[in-house]
Parts: sequence; structure tokens; C-alpha cells
Amino acid sequence: MGLLFHSVGGWVVLFVVVKIWERQSSGRVSRWLRSRNFSFYLGYVSWTTTRWNDWFARIGQQHRRWLNVWFSVGVGVGFLGLLASVVLLLGNLGLILGFLLEEVTGSRRNSIAWGRDAVDATMFMSGESQPARISAAVGHGRALLSQRMDVQSQNTSMMPVQNRHPIEDQAEDPRWQSFSTSGEHSILEQIMVAESMARHAAVAYEEAVRGRTGLITPLLPGVNLPKNQIWYILIALFASTIFHELGHALAAGAENLRVSGVAGFIALIFPGAFVQMVGIRELPTWRQLKVVCAGAWHNIIIAMACIASIASLPYLLLPVFSQNSELMIVGIPQGSSLLHHANSGDILLSVGSEPVQSRSSFFRALGKSKILNSSVGFCMDDHFLARRAMPAGDCCSSTADDDLDIYCFEKRDSLLQVCVRASDATDLPICRSQDGCPSRDPSNTSSCFSVRIPNDQRLIDLHVKDATTEIVRSIFYQGDPLILSRSVVVSDFAPRFRVLAKNWPACYRTFVSMDFPKKIDRLLRYLFSISAALAILNMAPVFFLDGEASAVLFLQAFRPSLEPERLAHIRRVILSHGTGLLAANIILSLILVEV
Repeated sequence: MGLLFHSVGGWVVLFVVVKIWERQSSGRVSRWLRSRNFSFYLGYVSWTTTRWNDWFARIGQQHRRWLNVWFSVGVGVGFLGLLASVVLLLGNLGLILGFLLEEVTGSRRNSIAWGRDAVDATMFMSGESQPARISAAVGHGRALLSQRMDVQSQNTSMMPVQNRHPIEDQAEDPRWQSFSTSGEHSILEQIMVAESMARHAAVAYEEAVRGRTGLITPLLPGVNLPKNQIWYILIALFASTIFHELGHALAAGAENLRVSGVAGFIALIFPGAFVQMVGIRELPTWRQLKVVCAGAWHNIIIAMACIASIASLPYLLLPVFSQNSELMIVGIPQGSSLLHHANSGDILLSVGSEPVQSRSSFFRALGKSKILNSSVGFCMDDHFLARRAMPAGDCCSSTADDDLDIYCFEKRDSLLQVCVRASDATDLPICRSQDGCPSRDPSNTSSCFSVRIPNDQRLIDLHVKDATTEIVRSIFYQGDPLILSRSVVVSDFAPRFRVLAKNWPACYRTFVSMDFPKKIDRLLRYLFSISAALAILNMAPVFFLDGEASAVLFLQAFRPSLEPERLAHIRRVILSHGTGLLAANIILSLILVEV
């Protein structure tokens, strides 16, 4: 809401300044605005031009036969849009009333409150740049410590990514069956659920908001629309309006109507346009319908083009980006523990033992880590334990002093515990089972030790390659795997121009961080939503919309024998009810958003 308040405040200040200036200049400001075809009001400014009038008339006459067929199809689409708008508004009103009724009875409020608590837990991140103390103590006011995410980094030279057995082979292992909650659910089903949870953890807030809206909802910057996406809305709205009015203008030229002017305007912060025509009421009903429905018809075409563009986006971006060949890190959110350990432009090679090449494989790997409890361990031989290990009482007991670098390690398949500094452990070979530490010297046996962490957390090794230097490093992450899905922003699209990474690494990282494929995809989706909404809602039988004229014209087309008085009465009834229906949808949607 802050953006709207600021825009209103800016308009008030501008309006007051212009009025004071006009008064001091004895009306010269108003005369200057009128001479340049500007109209200025509080919260509204428009500009009208006539330079395109002849062009619309010429194009309309040159391609009149083709345009007549084109806009005749648009009449049929406009009629369907009129019916769809009424059904949509009625369905949306019933849905909103149902949500509000649940809010009043309290059931909806309780479920949303639970959802917000879950989102808050999922979004909790440690802002510490240094590794935090790994603690298994949940009691004594330390519950939040069990949600920390701790990271250690080490550089390796082109570390190979280990290939593990397929998940189907692991599912046959009796050890994995202990994680099943019942005999009816296999471990594969649990992994699919965890994978889905990892996906939705990345959009938990948006899902919570979307669950409380109807089929259509007002977009309020800062309320149900992130402020950083307002430019998508403005660009999509401007493009949708331009194509909408272009349809009206071309249809007018094809019907030999004179276009007296084309205008663009800004209302608060939202752009728009309109076309001024002369003599449309003198045309027969069918020819009027072609002009009136042309705008919605063009919006439908734009919406269909957006669907095709979204579906073929990987092919359209093929000259610049490759898809699903490498999983590219495009951003690290503020507050993420990975902030100082990974950068935009790095390539995520694996999560634990699972290679990742796409977002789908990334989420699946997180789901497997969540269900299979596949925390990484470290191979510690007898010589290392004798030189570097400390007694378990130094860190493993609940009364031990906190040390940010000392961790409690447990030997797998044993009760043996030791305390080791994380900086020493990260230099050791990693293991995932007791058999993963073969000993070449019988006098110096090596065993797999795991960090003791809370049950809901995992220690995951991430293999990341720096695209600018080709160096592969390991990052050790402690925390809930589902939170990891929010700790890094990844993309299926990787730039093809690696020469830029080696010669201009800073420019390469900036280019990757802009995430153009996601921005293009998001803009196309907004353009589709706004164009489709403008096509359908603009055909609603509401005052000052295209539906005001089309509703009466369709009625005349189907019932040409209606008397003028009867037609005027039906017009008032239809438009008053349609306007009231739209107003109720808007008001109740705003109430639902605020609730």
C-alpha cells in the first residue's frame, strides 16, 4: 500500500504546484497544455494526437476484405467473452463470499494462521557469515538453534561427482524401509512428497496468498503484489492496452469510420490509451459490433501468443541459453547462510551424492536428503583421532561450553563420540556409510563419523563449480533440506558465452544474476493474465466498458423487433446489475486481501 500512498501524495503535490503556477501566470499554463493536447487532472494526465488518423484509414481501406473477415471472427469471440465475463464475475463473487464466511466462522483464520507459522519456520534463515554452532540441544530456550544453517567451504581441484545407486536400489535396502510411516506407503512415495514440499517451500508465501484469493483479484503493489514486480504489471498493462486500442482503430478504418484522435494517459501509476471515433452509431448493428469487439479480440490474440511463447521459450532462447545442461546459480537471497560461499554464475553440480542438472533434479535431491537421512560423514583414521580429536565431554554434553568451531561427531554404527574442529574435519575424505572409509593400513583403521545434529536437520555437501575459474569446491550445509530450496535461486538456463566468464567475470556474474529467462517468462505470464482479463472483463455489461455497447448491440442483433423504450429499459437493467456485480467483486476482493 505504501507505493499507492506515495503515488497519491505525489499527484497531490504536483496538482497543487500546477494550480498555483497557473494562478500566478494568469492561465498561461492551461493554455499551454491545451495547445499541446494535454489534459491534466488530479491523478490523471492524458495526451491526444491526430498524426495516426490517416494511417488507420489507409490501412483499413487497403486491407478491408481481410480485416472484415478478421473482425467478424472477433464478434463471435466478443459474444463468448460477454457470457464468460458474467459467469466469471458470478463464480468469483460466490468464491469470495465463501472465503469471507470461513473467515467469520474462524475455520479459515485458523488454517491460514497455521500456514503462516509453517511458512515462517520454512523461511527462517541465519544471517551469520561465520559457521554457527551445531547444537542438538532443543530444550532450555534453544529451539531456534536447531533451525540454523551452517556452511563450511573448501576448495578442491575438479572434484569428481560420485554417482550413487538409483533410488529404486536404495528402496530395496531394509534400512530405508524403517522410514516408511505405514505399510501402504513406500519410500518412493515419501520422496515424491518431500520433493513436492521442497518445490513449494520456494513459493510458500505466494501459495499462502494465492490460496486466499478468488478467480480474479485486484493487484495491489506491496499487498498481494511484490513491489519489485510492479514494472511487469505496468509494461504488460501498457502493451495490452495498446493492442486493444489498435484493434478498435483498425476496425474503424475498415468500416470507413473517421478516427479523430488517439490518446495515451496515466491514471495514478497505471498507463492506458483510448481511440476517439466519429459516426459509429450511424453504422448497422453488425458493423458496430465488429468495431466494439475488436479490442477484446486483439487481447485474446495476445493472450494466445503469450501461451505459445511461454511453451516455446526454451527454443526461442536457444541461441543464447542452453536448458537442463547445467544448474546455474542466479542469486543468493539476503540472510542465506550461502551468501558468502556461493555466487551468481556458479554451477551447482550435486547435492550430496546426487548429480543435479535441472531444478527438478535439485528438488528431488533435496527430497531424498529429507527422507533418507543421507547426511554426509567424514573419514577419521586412528592417527587423526589421536592428534585432533578431543574428549566428548568438551562439546557433546548439554552442559558443554559453546564453541562455534567445535562439533560433536558420532561414529556410525557405534556409540563412540568425539569432539573435532570443523576446520579440521572439512579437510577429510567424505563418507556416507561405515563401509565408505576403507583402511589400507591395518594398524591405522579409518571410520565414518557424522556430525550430531537434530533429527530434522541434515549435513549436505554441495559441489559447486566456479564458471570463471573452473574450480570445483565443496560447501557443507547444515539444516532442513527444505530450507535449502529457499537459500539459493537456481535456473535451468545457462548462458552459452563462456568466453565472457573467463575474460570478464564481473560482467558474466552480473549478466547471470539478472536471470533474463525468468524475467521474460514472468513478463509473458503477466501479459497473458492482463490481456485475458482485459478481453473478458472489458466485455462485461458494465457502464463505460466495451460491454456497455456490445450488450445492447447483441440484444438488437438477436431481437431486432424490440421497441426503443423496451430496449432502453432492458439496457438500464442489464448495465446496472452488471456494474453492481463488478463493484461487489472489486470491493469484496479488496476486503479479502486485507483480511
